[in-house]
Amino acid sequence: KGVYDFVEGLLGDELMTVRRTSRIFFNDRYFDYPPSFLNALWGLGPLTSLKIAGSYLYERARPNSRPVVTLEDWMIRQFGRRMFELFFKTYTEKVWGAPCHEIASIWASQRIRGMSLAAAVRQAVYPSSDPPASMIDSFRYPRLGIGRICEKMAEEMGERVMLGHEVAGLSRQGSAWRITARSEEQALEIEADQVISTAPVTDLVEIVSAPGPVREAASRLQFRDLILVAAMFDHPPLTRESWIYVPDPEIIFGRFHEPSNFSPAMNPAGRTTIVFDLFCFRTDPLWSWPDERLLERALADFKKVKLADEGFLSRLLGFKVIRA
Repeated sequence: KGVYDFVEGLLGDELMTVRRTSRIFFNDRYFDYPPSFLNALWGLGPLTSLKIAGSYLYERARPNSRPVVTLEDWMIRQFGRRMFELFFKTYTEKVWGAPCHEIASIWASQRIRGMSLAAAVRQAVYPSSDPPASMIDSFRYPRLGIGRICEKMAEEMGERVMLGHEVAGLSRQGSAWRITARSEEQALEIEADQVISTAPVTDLVEIVSAPGPVREAASRLQFRDLILVAAMFDHPPLTRESWIYVPDPEIIFGRFHEPSNFSPAMNPAGRTTIVFDLFCFRTDPLWSWPDERLLERALADFKKVKLADEGFLSRLLGFKVIRA
């Protein structure tokens, strides 16, 4: 709540309330997310729906003797094995690049806390004013995009914002922090009462000169990387969804969205941008693909999700690829 209040106070009237709607493209069909009971029943068919319900009831009825250690354990316990294998396994492994039995359960208990098959059905039948975070139906968003948070903070801080500097050292001296920063023109030392770091922990342990065993442990951490392919078209928006998820491992992107669905100001009138999220490691061949090849593959796979035809794709105005 403290962070929420801070952003509200910072942006004020620039914040919009956006209706959150998401779908999953699975088994050649679109399903609501969070799942709607009738939508899932219609799309999956009564037999598969009964198997999902039976699998969930079996998990809830059997003695809870096995410890919940991995993400796979947690999801099977909350949704049943059938739902886990149908919906969650492929998408999660596509995003994180690791099997669900190698990911700790704490990830799910924080990221999708309060979610279960029973919770999804209950929310669909009896909507609550205080649903689990993953099932909220609206959110606040800056009219000119998420970058306005940083821009507004910089406006308020004025000359105290130092761009083009690298933090080379950080140490504690008594009750104060001493920061060593440098740029191409200068090196300087700054004292501060408090420090907030957004650097990767692998960099931070070097900056603070952490003990050797800490740096050695941090060096074994692996980061999942992201490629964004943003393509603008001379065409009105195709969807009304905030996000559309695509678990199919044969399709190069795992998720896509149209920024104009967050705010109409995010695109010129009558045009739309499709932003594709490609999850990978920078050691994967995909990371080194030329931008044009990434675009070509993303658009070819976009046709497979049944939203765009050749007529739409022919109205491409331009694109940008960002590796993060």
